[in-house]
Amino acid sequence: MDSGSSQPREEGDGFCSISDSDRQYIETLLQTEPSVQSQADADSVLTDAWWFESERKDIIKWILRKRVEFEYTAHTAYLSALYFDRFLLRIEISDVEQRVMLRILSIACLSLAAKTEEIEAMPLGEHVGERHYLFHLNLIKKVELKVLEELEWRMHMVTPFTFFDYFAAVFSVKRSDHRDLIGKANDLVLSIMEDIDVARHRASVVAAAAVLAAHDECLSREALGSKMDEVPFWGDVEKESAVSCYSRMQGIMELGTPESVVVLHNVAIAVDDSASTSRGVKRRLHFDF
Repeated sequence: MDSGSSQPREEGDGFCSISDSDRQYIETLLQTEPSVQSQADADSVLTDAWWFESERKDIIKWILRKRVEFEYTAHTAYLSALYFDRFLLRIEISDVEQRVMLRILSIACLSLAAKTEEIEAMPLGEHVGERHYLFHLNLIKKVELKVLEELEWRMHMVTPFTFFDYFAAVFSVKRSDHRDLIGKANDLVLSIMEDIDVARHRASVVAAAAVLAAHDECLSREALGSKMDEVPFWGDVEKESAVSCYSRMQGIMELGTPESVVVLHNVAIAVDDSASTSRGVKRRLHFDF
């Protein structure tokens, strides 16, 4: 594994650059990220139920629509998806009825992310309203507490947006292209959220893929490999994951990203508080209809 450091370019050479302190901070994150990822992998795996992928896509689309409606940052939207996916690493979902739980969970995760990151987070009732559910706010608050407990109250997490300027410097992006590139990379990260479990992809990997795809969407695998070799502290696993994300982003740019309308059903629910709370065991959340 390469343990070298990429040096920032001089201010006068026309390329993006970062300060030594910023570079050191980001490269510290690159070194510590693997421990976070390996812990997520050790906890469990997401369900492979036939309905889950479609349901999750709808939920992410809803989160992205709410981000626009409430003028939340992209970081808040990604963070809510990260809470959602990490929480699901620790519980079991095996019944079709558990779709309802996922919808409640999505509201709780967006609400928590907004409270964590936004200066003015919308009231919880505003997150519920448009979804046409008969959810009681107290129920969603209970789910919020469950999320906090499962994530051990560690709500400030690194997202891909933290790494954009660093990779713009590492990959020799022209300073004149910086603004447009960051905007495009931002959109690519939000778009790929529908397709990947963000808890299982290092934020730096997603960021590197987004910056490269925004800079040049036609890189060959050989060229990609050469670019990945410039990233310190990355091994084959990280490089392959970045290549995979880049390929997905290529597909997104080829197909475009049209707006989608999420149609959700009216339901009434109640939570079964008897679910096991033992740590280290994947458990099922039950709902009585």
